[in-house]
Amino acid sequence: MYIGTLIADLKNISGYDGKVHDIGYGKTRSDNRLSTSNRAYVVPNYKTQGNSNQKLLKKIENGLKLKYPNLNISTSENLIKVDNLSVFVKPYSVFDPNRVEKLQVKKMRQILFDLVNEKGNPFYVKIGNTEYKIDIDRYGNDIIQSIGTKGDKADIILKTSNFGDVFISLKGNTTFQWAGVSDLLNQQEVQDFKDIMEQRSVQGKSVTGISRKIVDNKLIKKSLYGKDYESANTPFGVNNVNHIIKGENITYSNGSIRTNKIIYNNGELPIGTDSPYIQTNSYSGRNDLGFNNVRVTIWPGSRGQNV
Repeated sequence: MYIGTLIADLKNISGYDGKVHDIGYGKTRSDNRLSTSNRAYVVPNYKTQGNSNQKLLKKIENGLKLKYPNLNISTSENLIKVDNLSVFVKPYSVFDPNRVEKLQVKKMRQILFDLVNEKGNPFYVKIGNTEYKIDIDRYGNDIIQSIGTKGDKADIILKTSNFGDVFISLKGNTTFQWAGVSDLLNQQEVQDFKDIMEQRSVQGKSVTGISRKIVDNKLIKKSLYGKDYESANTPFGVNNVNHIIKGENITYSNGSIRTNKIIYNNGELPIGTDSPYIQTNSYSGRNDLGFNNVRVTIWPGSRGQNV
C-alpha cells in the first residue's frame, strides 16, 4: 500500500471527524504515492465528551480493518500501523508538528514558576536521577531556553545553579525517532546494514521497508542521546543530552518532574518497545547510504521486514 492511498482512505473514514495530514507535507504523485513520508497524522476536528482522539482512533481502526481485512493492522495508544505505514491520531488541537514540544516546554516552565511560590527561591527539583538547583531570580524567563536546530538532539536547555546548562530532549506519547544515520556512518552495524541493502539491490529486491534490530550498546546510546555520546563521562551538550523526557503529560510530585511515559538518564539503555532498529523508507530527494530516494533511520521497534 502507498501512503497516498492510505491518506485518501483515512479522509473517507474520518469524514467530518478529523483532519488528515502527511507528516512531510509532500505532494501526491501520479501513482498516488506521497514523495516525502510513510506516516500520516489525523487530528480531531472538534472536542467531544471524553477522549476525542481515542474515539477517532477506534473509528479509523475499524474502518481500516473493514477495508483491508488481509493487511497487518495493529493499534497501540494513538498509533496505528498498517504494514510498514504509520498513522498517528493526535489529541484535538490546531495541527502543529511541534505541538508536543511546545506544550512540554510551557508545562515545565509553569511548574518551575509555580514552585517558586510554594518553596521560595532558589529550590531543588529532580529530573530523572539528578537533583537540580533552580534559581528563578537569577535566570527568570530564560530558566528554560528552547533550542533545537534541525538535526540536534536537545530541544531545551534548563539553567541550573549546581550543574550549569542541562540539555533535554522532549518526546511525545507516540513512537518517536531516535536518529538518522548520517553522523553514524563509521559504526559497524550501520555498515553491515548498508551491505545488506547493497546485496538486496543486486538481487533486484527492494531496499526500502526493511529493518534490523541494533545490538551494539554504543550505537544505541549515540542514537538515543546524540551523536557526541561516547560514555557517561562525556561532556553534555546539544548532541549528548542529560535526559530524554518521553510523554506529553509532564507533572511534578514529591520533589520530581514526572511523566506519563518514561525519563531516560544519559547512559541508560532503552527498554521494552523502545529497543531501536535501523530501517529504511522511501523519501524523495534523500540518498542515504548512497541509495536514491531512500531514508535510513533508527526507530524504536521494527517498522518493516526484518533482514
